[in-house]
Amino acid sequence: MNKMLKLEENITELGGGEFLFIGYGYDIEEMQNILLFLKNLETKQILQIVYQHIEWETGKHLTDIIKIQKC
Repeated sequence: MNKMLKLEENITELGGGEFLFIGYGYDIEEMQNILLFLKNLETKQILQIVYQHIEWETGKHLTDIIKIQKC
């Protein structure tokens, strides 16, 4: 199954108030696309981005871990 479809399924299965950490199993470029996808869901009030971890090792300071909470 496609990683994005699996992520959508995982989000759909969350109950209200439940948390999900996203990052493991995705490369840093995938995470930037996931962040945009999650921000879109956040504007639709489906979920809330609770935490974003920024990596510092590459010098690009990109998001590598995201914690979300289902609304």
